[in-house]
Amino acid sequence: MNNLSKEGIYDTVDQDFILAGVKMRLGMRDTTVDDMYLIDIINRGIKRLRNLGTMIPFETKIPIQDFRAPLPSNFIRFTKTYPIRLFFPVDLLDGNGAFLTNSSTETVIQNIGNQSNASLGVATQQTFNGNTSGTIPVFLNGAFYDGLGGIAIQGVDEAKPYITVNVVNNVMYFSTNCAFTYAYISYLGNLVDESGSLLVPAYAEEALTEFVLYQYKMDNADKYPAYVIQMHENNWKRGKAHVKAIAAMPSSIDYQFINHKVNALK
Repeated sequence: MNNLSKEGIYDTVDQDFILAGVKMRLGMRDTTVDDMYLIDIINRGIKRLRNLGTMIPFETKIPIQDFRAPLPSNFIRFTKTYPIRLFFPVDLLDGNGAFLTNSSTETVIQNIGNQSNASLGVATQQTFNGNTSGTIPVFLNGAFYDGLGGIAIQGVDEAKPYITVNVVNNVMYFSTNCAFTYAYISYLGNLVDESGSLLVPAYAEEALTEFVLYQYKMDNADKYPAYVIQMHENNWKRGKAHVKAIAAMPSSIDYQFINHKVNALK
């Protein structure tokens, strides 16, 4: 089931492509109840393959409603030093960072931007012409939470109370002093298509196929010789190492930084 047109490092294949290859190797022709079982094994294999090819960096904007914002369905974990940034939508601001006079939320925002309103914790938020623009909330899920945070975008002296965020069941919950309408987040996520199906790099096709064959035949060990199951397991382990090696290869940009660092040490 090798597709010669998909050889690039950024080419991808979907679950159906892997499924078709596995069924051909197993001699299955028709759609059966085993299809869903095989797709489940494929998904498990993708998780086992997690590397730079299957975990993609994302930046996205999420609306905040009732102090809550759901994380994307493909979310794995946050990245960067400050993965959550809070802002008002850009269309409320003019080129100088001031709020547009025809904004329906102008009155509310102007009140929030009043530094004397300490109960809203606005002293931790960036201001342009007296109006609040953005802030970094305190992330309560951190392993070493110490109460620090509330860093303002582009710098305003920190003050308490801070806006906080807590993530529960893939939903971000913000403290009730949060008046911002959007959260910009940086995260690693699974690569998915428009329908939400998982995608994998094309170079991982063979390794993932061997994983599915290994798991399927191991679960049906009464039908397959032990040496065949062992062969698929060995092929899977070799393929996994090969995939991780490809994903870890430095790009041309990485080589530039490496060369710069080496030259700096001379």
